[in-house]
Amino acid sequence: KNKTVTFNLLEVIVIILMTSLVVAVSTGVIVYQNYNEIDDSVSNNSNKDYLKELETAYNNILNSYVEKVDQKELTNAAIDGMYKYLGDPYTSYLDEDTTADLMDRLKGEYKGIGVEITKVDEGILVANVFEKSPAEQAGILIGDLIIKVNGESTLDKTVKEVSNIIKNSDEEIKITVQRSGIEKEISVKSRKVDITSVEKNKIDNVGYLKITTFSNTTYKQFREALESLEKEGINGLVIDLRDNGGGYLNPAVEIAEMFVEKGKNIYGLESKSNVEMYKDSTSESRNYKVSIIMNGGTASASEILASAIKENY
Repeated sequence: KNKTVTFNLLEVIVIILMTSLVVAVSTGVIVYQNYNEIDDSVSNNSNKDYLKELETAYNNILNSYVEKVDQKELTNAAIDGMYKYLGDPYTSYLDEDTTADLMDRLKGEYKGIGVEITKVDEGILVANVFEKSPAEQAGILIGDLIIKVNGESTLDKTVKEVSNIIKNSDEEIKITVQRSGIEKEISVKSRKVDITSVEKNKIDNVGYLKITTFSNTTYKQFREALESLEKEGINGLVIDLRDNGGGYLNPAVEIAEMFVEKGKNIYGLESKSNVEMYKDSTSESRNYKVSIIMNGGTASASEILASAIKENY
C-alpha cells in the first residue's frame, strides 16, 4: 500500500527554519562573492568615465613629463584643485603635514623649543619666541637669523625641514644664530611647549587682550589674563581678534559666557528643519564696556565670540 508521509507541527516548524537558514546563508555567500562587482557597477555608472580621465592625466604626467614628479605632492595638488573648484572660501584641503601642524596648535602645546620661524633669503628667521619656552630661556630673540642647526647650514632648507630637525631631536641642539652681523652658538633642548594664544596689556584703566587662535588652552589663558587685569583695576576691555581664523568653538563659547548674562543667546545652529539656539547657562557676567577689534582675517569661532558680545552684552 502507498504510505502517505505526515509531519506534526513541531517537525514542520523545524523544516521551515532549516530551509530559511540554508536560503539565507546561500544568498549571503552569493552577495559576498559578488560584492565588489555589484559595488563597482553602481559606482561605474556615475563616475567611471570621470575617474578614468583623472587617472589618465595622472599617468601622463608621471610617464611623460620631462622632470621627476613627487607622486604624493601630485596627488595632494589634484585633491586641492577639486576643493578649490567649489569656489567656497571656507572649504579647503589640508595635506597630512599641514593637518598635523594645525592639530598641534589647537592642542595648545607641541614639542619644540618655542619659536615661530619663517624663510627669508638669508636663511631661517625667528619671527616669534614663546614666553617661558626653552628658546627664551636659552637667549634666542625675535629677529635672530638661524644659519646653522647642529653645524649644518639652513640656507637651502625649508622651514619644515628645520622644524623637523629641532622637534625630532631628543638631545641638546646647537643652533647658530646671526644677530647684528655677529654669529652666536646657542645650546637648547626640545621639550613640550605651551603655545601662547592670549596676549595681555593695559593702557591707563583699559585692559587689552589679543586672542590669536582658539585652542584647548585658550579659555584658561584668557581667564587668567582677564582676572589679572581686573585685580589691577580696569573700567573697560578691548578684545583683539584681528587675523584670528578661529579654531575650536568651545573656548570661544566659554569666553562669551564670562560676559553674557544667563539665558541670553551665544550662537545658533540652523539645520534644514529648525534653528537651535545655544544660550548662556552660567551665572557669571560683567558690567564694564567691552570693545572688539576685527578685520578681514577674523573668522569662524572669532566671529561667534564677537557677535555674541556685540548682540547680547
